[in-house]
Amino acid sequence: MRNLQSVRARIAEHYRSAIRLGVLPPGSALPAARTLAAEWHTAESNVHQAIAMLAREGLVNRRPRAGTFVSEAAREMRSVAIFLDWFHLRRGENFTRLLVEMLEKEFAARRIACRVIYDTPGGAGMHELRQLASARRIQAVVVRSLTAEQFPFFSRLPVPFAALSSMRIPNRVTFLSAEVARKMVRALADCRGIGLLAPGISADFTEKCRQAAKEENVELRPEWIFTEFEDVPSGDSETFAYHAMTRLWNAPTRPAGVMAFSDDLVGGIAMAGYRWGFRIPEDFRLAVHTTGENPVIFPFECTLLEHSIAEIASLLAGQLDDLWNGRTPRSGQLTMSIREIKL
Repeated sequence: MRNLQSVRARIAEHYRSAIRLGVLPPGSALPAARTLAAEWHTAESNVHQAIAMLAREGLVNRRPRAGTFVSEAAREMRSVAIFLDWFHLRRGENFTRLLVEMLEKEFAARRIACRVIYDTPGGAGMHELRQLASARRIQAVVVRSLTAEQFPFFSRLPVPFAALSSMRIPNRVTFLSAEVARKMVRALADCRGIGLLAPGISADFTEKCRQAAKEENVELRPEWIFTEFEDVPSGDSETFAYHAMTRLWNAPTRPAGVMAFSDDLVGGIAMAGYRWGFRIPEDFRLAVHTTGENPVIFPFECTLLEHSIAEIASLLAGQLDDLWNGRTPRSGQLTMSIREIKL
């Protein structure tokens, strides 16, 4: 049975790819089942099963006594999935909600339906995604945050994907770039030392910040870098920020500046200031990564380094369009604006 299923799947995938890449344009006729059976050295029943798969996916139409023809809508991307991982679901961040909304608008403008897939600790979302992709009920996937551990899963899906990720892959958009690290450091370059608050951020981006600090001759000590606390839940950004700023304030030597990645840390920073009595910007100058569409109240003066969620959504949708049409995906390089918050 495994061999029969494998033959059916190979036949279906062969013609699926030919249709998607335009080798078989809409209206083209597929060879007769008897001809295909001979070419693939298999039974006609296997060919009929493979063609049935393509028909269920809307790629071909079967016409009695005429044959099987590529559908007029065969090369259209009709439905995409937006995959939200468990870590960011737990954080409950406003950024993710806004990103989903803007992706839905992007795809609606292209007349493409969206399905949001929510993952669970047990991986139920990934299981559902695999089923939908295998059945071609979705033709592409946007991944909220792709890690190296998840990459093999998504690369094996039979549909293209684009992702927010710090991985060095062509089909990604990232705000964890070396340029972002340099601009954050430069915003605080006149400080005698800087700290970094970046919960859940990869070691790769932390290293980019270290390198940027070295280039600007700014001290960034290991004890001033905070990416996790064992006793703080991964989604609790305010508590994370409170603990990190408490550590910095009570350290034997403290930095004069702090890079906060991202704006969901603001509440915790403010609470630590109320508790310990430090002042911003007199005791700590802050550079905060944020997104322009996300409304955040800043109770202190700081430098904002802003990305646009709308631009992120547009780039991700554009990369999927490129991949679907067999093109090299466009660059995921984001523009960044810098502005000062004055009270």
